Amino acid sequence: LGKLSQEIAVTVFDANTLAIGTPARVRQTLEAKTRVGTDITSLLYRKQTSVMNMAAKVPNGMSAFLPLDNDELGKNIDAIQYVYGSMDVSGTNTSVQLTAKTRQNAQAQGLLETLEGLQMLGKAFLGSSKGADKQVYARMIENAKFSRNTNEVTLDLDVPQNDIDVLIGAKK
Repeated sequence: LGKLSQEIAVTVFDANTLAIGTPARVRQTLEAKTRVGTDITSLLYRKQTSVMNMAAKVPNGMSAFLPLDNDELGKNIDAIQYVYGSMDVSGTNTSVQLTAKTRQNAQAQGLLETLEGLQMLGKAFLGSSKGADKQVYARMIENAKFSRNTNEVTLDLDVPQNDIDVLIGAKK
């Protein structure tokens, strides 16, 4: 990730918004020298009651930031223009929804097929794992639901609180 800034700024923008980005870009936003484009803000608040909503424009050539040898995977990553989503907490479940928006429908289909292929590989590699955290990852991969609507690919994932507890405990 040598091409990206080594610093990231996070600050409260208003009562409901965090500004995240390079220090210079966040400063410009706070000083009202720049505004978040409507192409991004129109992707926010799709679910009004969510605990968190997010949207971002993906930099061109994103695959160059990742150590990839697979041209098809890089092509699918580069096709993503925007990522947006939400997180909800209901009872003992946390639900995450992330959507990747591409320029063309065919690009979204290619991305969907790649994600489904990676899901199959993840199930194969983690399916018989013994560690509690790896079992949680296996369940998350198993429970991930992918769908496509025109040029958008969506991931829906529900994670029970017990699994979150295992993951947090494993990081301590």
